[in-house]
Formats: sequence, C-alpha cells, structure tokens
Amino acid sequence: GFLEVIKDMGLRQPFIGRVPLVSGEIGEDFANYFLVSEQIPSLISLGVLVAPDLSIKAAGGLFVQAMPGADDKVLEKIERQVFSLGPISYLLDKSSSLEEIMEQIMQDIPYKLVGEKPLQFKCNCSHERLARIMASLSSEELQEIEASVGKLEVCCNFCNEVYGFTQEEIATIKKQKP
Repeated sequence: GFLEVIKDMGLRQPFIGRVPLVSGEIGEDFANYFLVSEQIPSLISLGVLVAPDLSIKAAGGLFVQAMPGADDKVLEKIERQVFSLGPISYLLDKSSSLEEIMEQIMQDIPYKLVGEKPLQFKCNCSHERLARIMASLSSEELQEIEASVGKLEVCCNFCNEVYGFTQEEIATIKKQKP
C-alpha cells in the first residue's frame, strides 16, 4: 500500500506526497514519508492505551524532526531513548506532564521547549466554499448538473465531509455567473 499526504498550503492546488508503506505502523510510515518525500529525518512515536472498559485511557504521540545541519547522532540517541522508555501511551498515562516526558527522553541533550499547542482535526471546507468552487464550472457543466435528478453531493477531499446541493441551489449558482 501507499501513504498519501495532502497538504493545503493555501495555493491553487494542494501538495500531494505519496510513498510506499514500509511497515504498516503509522508512526514508522509517516517518518519514512518525511525522510523520502520531504528529506527531513524524523522520529514519530504514536500510541493509544485502552482501559479494560474499552475507553481511551491515554493517547498521544511524539514528533521530532531534525533541524537543518543537525547531528544525525543526536537524533539517533533520542530515538534509542524513546524506544527504551516503552510505548508513548504508557508514558502519557504514568507521567504528570509533557515536560517530565521530555526530561526522560532528552536527559543530557540540551533542548528548549518553544511552546505547546493543542492539536485538532480541522478542515476549512464549507457549503459556501464548495458553492464558490461550483461557480467556477462552465455554464455547460452547471446545465448538466441542473438537469440531473435529485441533488448533487460533493465530497471534500480532505475531511470526507459530504455537502448536498439541491437543483434550486445549482440554479442560483448558475444565475450568479457573469
């Protein structure tokens, strides 16, 4: 299989990188993607700890990328230390803070914590944005869509959200064209 990464960089077309899977482990496959596609040595450790009642007890990850000119031996040392500490989900469950985990990993390697930011799955798609995209279609294409039965469904390539457009909405978009 393949790992395909789609990045919306604010340009006309998204950047798409694709590499073969190396192990089927998501962290290893993403690290390989960054090395092969973006030429950035990376360490990615991901994990989920499931409680006996099947709830999520701890989940998270560690993402380390070498800065340009970084010593490969330092990254290798960090990688050895991360793997010697065990699964990241267990570290998250047992540690009181991210700083504590960083201290365990980095030990004698100097580092600077430059900030923390919560991560979230977010896409900037919307019904209105997709309507604007549809407005860029030719009159002939809109005519074909308008003539089709029922409503048109458009799926966002990033988040897989499906947006429906009725014939009335398609007709309105068509009228707004110059």
